[in-house]
Amino acid sequence: MPGEFTRRAFAVGRLDLTQVEGLNDLINADTESQRKLALRATTGSLRSWLEDLRRSMISSLGLVEALIDFEQEDIEDGVLDQARIRVSRIRRTIQDQLTDSHRGEIIRSGVRLAIYGPPNAGKSSLFNILAQREAAIVTDVPGTTRDILEVSLDLGGLPVVIADTAGLRETNDLVEKIGVTRATDKVAAADISLCVLPLPDLLQALSLGIPGISPALSSMILKERSYVLLNKADLITPASGTDLTVLLDSLHVPKAWIVSLTTGDGVKEFLNGLGETLRERYGVAQNDAQDVPLIANARHRAHLEASVRFLDAFLATPDEEVVLAAEELRYAAQAVGMISGRIDVEDILDVVFRDFCIGK
Repeated sequence: MPGEFTRRAFAVGRLDLTQVEGLNDLINADTESQRKLALRATTGSLRSWLEDLRRSMISSLGLVEALIDFEQEDIEDGVLDQARIRVSRIRRTIQDQLTDSHRGEIIRSGVRLAIYGPPNAGKSSLFNILAQREAAIVTDVPGTTRDILEVSLDLGGLPVVIADTAGLRETNDLVEKIGVTRATDKVAAADISLCVLPLPDLLQALSLGIPGISPALSSMILKERSYVLLNKADLITPASGTDLTVLLDSLHVPKAWIVSLTTGDGVKEFLNGLGETLRERYGVAQNDAQDVPLIANARHRAHLEASVRFLDAFLATPDEEVVLAAEELRYAAQAVGMISGRIDVEDILDVVFRDFCIGK
């Protein structure tokens, strides 16, 4: 039976659900960043963090339950305010992890990078270099690439799913038009996009004082905040230096590289630069095992987001509705417990009788 021994370890409490998921991710990891991410879950870092959260919630719930169950007894003033202060602190702790641009899930499943640009710019040649094989057909005929091709690879220690798309241009060809539409949709859905442009054509247009890029493509580059690869550097003259500086400034992009995919000049620098850019963007240091996000699973995020909603409801509940407030806090603790597979409402009673001296 697949996973039999892991299931037994979970059943007897040696592993929780986050560690089980981390173990599965570790087995299936393809890159160093995925292994670091999985190891953090497998070794119990996420489990400890969740247990701390849950204990804090249960402790706060114990304060509220004491007000409900022992309202006739001598309970000190300000207990509900104390619970709210604790809950506000818990909420901030969770929210700090949730506002990470989903980088954990992206690292776990792979960064989606779309290559796009005009026909014959060198998109498919770049795709083949990255794939290290003839994955895409390369010809001088515009519109050769019609459908989307994808390949998964390790880039700078990160898993990247690269998509080669059809050349973007106005066309009356029905099939090519479908390819252009798919390419546009793919770029919009990607985590990162890279626009490949023919450098000689841009420099020629600059010298003539006309736009070298169509308004639609220029708008897409700016909207998607795309990185740019200027290809065919082997076809320009050394005297193009000044024009090149003007051109780079006019692109208004976060990052641009100049290469010749035909001769290979600049390709190594481009790959190293892109890898470093990805690591910076997703906050992953190459040699820091702790510099990885805690949340790397959509299931975990959904439960934590649910927990935050319950905590917000608790904080918004008026003093006279203390029973409803306690229920919201109980739901918040249960949502966190669902992540690790630990749900035990009896824990609340332990807190009540351990932390309070009733009737003193």
